Amino acid sequence: MSTKTKIGETTQAAAPSNPQRPVKIVRTASTPAIFAEGISQLAVGFPMSRVVFHKAVELDANTTPPTEVHQVACELVIPTPALVEAAMTILRHMTNAKGLVNSSRAEWTQRVDTILQQLDQTQGMASDTDTQP
Repeated sequence: MSTKTKIGETTQAAAPSNPQRPVKIVRTASTPAIFAEGISQLAVGFPMSRVVFHKAVELDANTTPPTEVHQVACELVIPTPALVEAAMTILRHMTNAKGLVNSSRAEWTQRVDTILQQLDQTQGMASDTDTQP
């Protein structure tokens, strides 16, 4: 299992295709971090596959029904066996992290609810003072 490294740090991990072979992971200042909200296209072939990631940029209200406009965030061209390994790794990690994800979601939901309640109370007080002479 690998962990996110800071710039200039290296970590050790096992190669997914050969757990006996160590892999050195290096993160540099030029390592991109790309935000994506989803996958727009997936072309699976051999020996390579392509995954197109997108982010939503706007809602085109001039169409019926309104159309969500996606911008390509990046295209990943990857050997198909590596894509299968990545999918398996993601699913395995998500299965292992399910409890943590659920507890974190509950914690953050509670925090947001508390903030919204405080905001409602603050706005209620502001509207009360607005109506006073």
